[in-house]
Amino acid sequence: LIQEPHVTQYKVRGLSLKNYDLIYTFTEGITPRTCVLVHRKWGATPTTWNNNKDITSVMVSTKRRDGSMQRTVFTSVYCAGDRITPVPYALEELTAWCQTNQHEIVIGADTNAHSTTWGERYTDGPENVISWVQ
Repeated sequence: LIQEPHVTQYKVRGLSLKNYDLIYTFTEGITPRTCVLVHRKWGATPTTWNNNKDITSVMVSTKRRDGSMQRTVFTSVYCAGDRITPVPYALEELTAWCQTNQHEIVIGADTNAHSTTWGERYTDGPENVISWVQ
């Protein structure tokens, strides 16, 4: 789950690995800020209905011990520091969809949070993100 990958001419570069798929939304003129690099053995499927420059998600299906299938969504999210709301609406939609469909979700995010904990002069945002995740 990668945020702010190296991008040239609106394409993610430098993450080409044998047997891995690099998944992100390519739109001419828009720089992607998220991507997912996943091994092909997992058979990851992009959740294209909500992917955009700031959110990239894939679904992986695995078999539980009891033989039933478990679907897990892996999501890379970039929360722009200049946004009024800390959490992109597409992520709210995705988590609601996962809850409705009983899918697990794993979120990797760059929240652009400032905190005195790591030396910033002030704290902003993280309490909003944390309360949303709970």
